[in-house]
Amino acid sequence: MLTLNLKLLKMVAEKISNSKYRFSENFLPNVIFYDTIGLTLKPSGQNNFYNIKSKVEALGNFKGVAKNKSNLIFGDDYFFEGTKVTVNEIRNEFYIDLSLAKYYNRAVAKHSLPSDKLLNSIPLKFKEIQLAFDSLSSVFNMDLSEASLRRLDITANLFTSSEPKVYYPFLLNLSYKTRLATSADTLSFTNGSAILKFYNKYKEVGKVGRLFLEELTGKPNLLRVEASLKSESCHLQNNNIFLAQDLYSKEGYEKSCKIWYDLISSISTSQEIVKDLKDIGRSYTWKDIKSYLLMRATCHGGGYEFLLNELERLNIGNYLNNTNLSNCKTKIAEIFNDEKFSRESNYVLELKRLAEEMLTNSLSQLR
Repeated sequence: MLTLNLKLLKMVAEKISNSKYRFSENFLPNVIFYDTIGLTLKPSGQNNFYNIKSKVEALGNFKGVAKNKSNLIFGDDYFFEGTKVTVNEIRNEFYIDLSLAKYYNRAVAKHSLPSDKLLNSIPLKFKEIQLAFDSLSSVFNMDLSEASLRRLDITANLFTSSEPKVYYPFLLNLSYKTRLATSADTLSFTNGSAILKFYNKYKEVGKVGRLFLEELTGKPNLLRVEASLKSESCHLQNNNIFLAQDLYSKEGYEKSCKIWYDLISSISTSQEIVKDLKDIGRSYTWKDIKSYLLMRATCHGGGYEFLLNELERLNIGNYLNNTNLSNCKTKIAEIFNDEKFSRESNYVLELKRLAEEMLTNSLSQLR
């Protein structure tokens, strides 16, 4: 059985990383960007439709007929530079599906990388988004600015201090979405129109890709956080993100970045979503109090003094007399001396810090 020679792979990665791809903010910017997108274009007039259809047929490789959910044929699928264009002759429409990051890095920037799996690991800067759409419009002889969005993936690379799976146990709830741990390396929060997905990007790009990225960044762990939204998603509807041109306007890009950030920030990091001890009745035990205090410290990043003030603030009747209050303060001190608790709290705080830095860096492009 053929096994990969890791020394050889490392030599390849080092050779590449020492060349023009040496790590820089220009090549691997720390920003939020678009990956997979789905567009629908309906040209005005049949002549325009058939002119574009001829261009698609001339450029693309025919891959077969397109079928709907009822298995009925409605058009043909063509592929070009990783882009799928479906021609629907019944409705005179084109459906364009691609990774915008892959297309830009392959067809516009013309990066030559050791693996195609790396193409959507290289983020697009804000100014590069319109360049990608302009290139697509030119290639297929179609104006994509008015194409409507069917799907949008907003994503970012978080270089973490630990393996991605270490963080998942503390990400426990997101309103109106179901938590799914599909594998040890992947965690998703999903409903019918939106998915927030966390996964180990190094596992996806393979050994060559991982060595390449590690050599570029010096970072041993890469957590990909991706918001995959359908057109009917309230996140897009409420922010008036409907067309391709919305993705490269300053306002649209800012809104997209904030959708990504707000979804992450809305995740609760405790299974017991308790707002106050009054919510769990008057029969308090130390277990109840400890659970509440841990939740507050983890969710809000509170320190020792924060928890002492929180304890004083609670209106918990006669349960906490002076002796019990003193005991609770002692327990709080024990919590903060507990290595496991400190480690758990640090994981949550790290993700929050990385997400905030990502948002700040992304919006700074718009100045």
